[in-house]
Amino acid sequence: MILRSSLLVGLLLAGLASAQTAAVGGVDLSRGTTQLPGSAAWSDEATSLVYNPAGLGRVGRLNAWYLHERSNVRSQDNDGVWFASSIGDLVGLGVGFEWLRPAGAPERAKSALGLSVGPQQFSVGATVNWFFGGDVQSLTSLDVGLQSRPLRWLSMAAFVRNLNTPHTATTTLGREWTVGFGLRPFGERVTLGVDWVLPEHKPIASSRLQYTLQAKVVKGLRLMAGVSHAFDGTSPLFVHAAVGVDIDNFGYTQGVAYGDGQLNWQFAARVSIDASDTIVPQQKIAVVSLSDLGGSSSGTLGSLLGIAGEDRYLRFLRFLERAAMDPELKALVLKVEGAGIGLSRADEVRTAILKLRAAGKKVYAYVLSVGDPEYLMISACDGIYAAPQAMVLIDGLRTSITFFGGTAKRFGIDVDVARVGAYKNFPDQFTRMDMSDAQRETINAYLDTNAKIIAARVKESRGIEPAAWQAAVDEGLKPPKRAVALKQIDALLTPQQFDEFIGEQLPGARVARSYRPFDTRDERWGTQRSIAIVPVLGGISGGKNGSNPITGETAGAESFIQALSAAADDSSVAAIVVRVDSGGGDALASDLMYRAVLEAKKKKPVIASMGDVAASGGYYVAMGADEIIASPTTLTGSIGVFYVKPSIQKLAEEFGTTQVSLSRGKLAGLTDNFEPWTPDQRVAAQKWIDDFYDSFITEVATSRKMKKDDVDAVARGRVWSGEDAKARGLVDRLGGLMDAVALAQEKSGVTGELAITIAQAPGGLLPTLLGATAPQSLLETALPTTPLLPPGLQSLAERLGAAAWLLDRPGVQARLEYSVEIR
Repeated sequence: MILRSSLLVGLLLAGLASAQTAAVGGVDLSRGTTQLPGSAAWSDEATSLVYNPAGLGRVGRLNAWYLHERSNVRSQDNDGVWFASSIGDLVGLGVGFEWLRPAGAPERAKSALGLSVGPQQFSVGATVNWFFGGDVQSLTSLDVGLQSRPLRWLSMAAFVRNLNTPHTATTTLGREWTVGFGLRPFGERVTLGVDWVLPEHKPIASSRLQYTLQAKVVKGLRLMAGVSHAFDGTSPLFVHAAVGVDIDNFGYTQGVAYGDGQLNWQFAARVSIDASDTIVPQQKIAVVSLSDLGGSSSGTLGSLLGIAGEDRYLRFLRFLERAAMDPELKALVLKVEGAGIGLSRADEVRTAILKLRAAGKKVYAYVLSVGDPEYLMISACDGIYAAPQAMVLIDGLRTSITFFGGTAKRFGIDVDVARVGAYKNFPDQFTRMDMSDAQRETINAYLDTNAKIIAARVKESRGIEPAAWQAAVDEGLKPPKRAVALKQIDALLTPQQFDEFIGEQLPGARVARSYRPFDTRDERWGTQRSIAIVPVLGGISGGKNGSNPITGETAGAESFIQALSAAADDSSVAAIVVRVDSGGGDALASDLMYRAVLEAKKKKPVIASMGDVAASGGYYVAMGADEIIASPTTLTGSIGVFYVKPSIQKLAEEFGTTQVSLSRGKLAGLTDNFEPWTPDQRVAAQKWIDDFYDSFITEVATSRKMKKDDVDAVARGRVWSGEDAKARGLVDRLGGLMDAVALAQEKSGVTGELAITIAQAPGGLLPTLLGATAPQSLLETALPTTPLLPPGLQSLAERLGAAAWLLDRPGVQARLEYSVEIR
């Protein structure tokens, strides 16, 4: 701060300036129209084509400028238009056209094409200029620039104009070198610049220093000023000033320059897709659909190209967090229709809604269809309204387990199992026809806890007593009018009536289409420090993340470890949150992911956040973190392992199929799926599983600082709600993802605003070039599909597909015993 303050004082003592102020009175034929005050070090508009093409990568989706200049010094009128677009702060492209009309002399014109490549930390750019008319006819010049923004308060540049020194018999466009520095001592409100311009054909004493100031006086109002002078005093002092006004995607700037006894003026207009701060106060209403928040990215253009898009739900939570801080947001309207998430994630959204309301925002829900998880979510809203024919399916909690034991017996398939604990019930699906007492006990306890929590949340937000709530739930599917009578819904309104209602409640506010929090152009230099969220979503496997319509999402150990390691090594990442929404899977992959977490937390804080389910292998990964945060309704625990081996010998022999095996080991063929285990093989398999289980609970005891016997007492495959898991020492705190983010920042010791990023493993060349830059809407464009099966059969196919995947891959499994879906 002392360094920045000293530089600021020095710049103010030197004066205020523009990087092109000297051009006001100059005769350099290559310059063209005088630009508004700016610097090679921090130019990031379409006019970077003139200042420094390395800045084109920061202009945004589309940036266009028109500028008119009346130059009394040069006795000419000048016009220029510039267009530029960039992709993801990485690649920028621009074109420009300028017309110069001097009094009593031939007109001249200039066209330009520019390209930049590289992120903010270091980018390079080049502009090719074609000149027409007068003494510059048919000349072509090349400008080359570098720009670096390593810190939020520092930017640097080097720029060479007319690198190729083009010439005709009578005219030469001389080479000119510029070195520039930018400084932001008070954040983005004030930008200072100093540029040293050295014409190659002149002595150093004739070089110029140019100083610049841009200041945001109030939101949407900019002041710019500058001065330029030569070291030897051979050229006069030139002063430049301008004032700019911005209104969203449009801007107007009026400039004036003085030099050599003459007054010159300019006006400029900006049009851009990315909005700037507006001088006109705004009150926005955002409308968000809660449809399919938990949906998969499979079947999209991004998945087809091998590009992993950000998880929809995680992105939605980040959206709500930023929306709560946006002063322009007046209200949020949630359109409710099949969110596709479980109770824990619904509770996280409910907490986010409460945070929005605490920040002074109104939140309303409009229901088309609603079940128990969706209602838990919207119960925190200021009002809940429904379409007259909405489906209100608030009928309590239910989970179903499908057993294939009878099917296996009917088809002559024997299933051998090695496991530890009566509660490790996954193999029961293949060996039993009904639910064991141990499994029934754990599921009932989980449902009881969830039902109690929902009733408490509804009483807190809606004032409905638990007994009245349970009576309403017991009515099952009910007409919307009945839901109003039961106070579950405030009123029935048609879409038109709801629009009128919102207009009455929020006079002066307008619906913002495609609303994004702080939907203005990001003007920050450097890389903002962040909390990185590294997700573990779906069944755990080796290799890379994947998704398909049968088995759903899979969390690959290789992808997770790459993403986690990259976040741990990234200096801009202050801390890491490992977000687990997985019932586990491959035990070896789970162990590798767990050990990657242990390595990551040696470098920076790592907090685990549990979603709807973080059980078995999912818990294994999470327990390596510094602290674990779970929702009260998270399904967790299930500490244990098993091995399942089907044998199809009886089925095969029914069709006349036989198998002959030759071995060179007493226990060879233990994983063979044709013959059942021998007694000796069964003993060996059980020893194998016992050893893995012992390793599992040993790691739990070490990570959780518990006695091994105490871990064993709550393990053996037993599942717990997050609330019960905390009471037994398996979880540190109750809360959602944003609570984990806040704790991660606290442990990092970094103060101030931190960005929230969702870390993903780097892919190949195409994902690297496109995945980091392509608009999310493009990546998530759904490809045309035809449903494979009716919904009921599709659900069965998913279960059978997951089971087939499991049985086809020999290995120890740290997997949740059954799929628990709350509906």
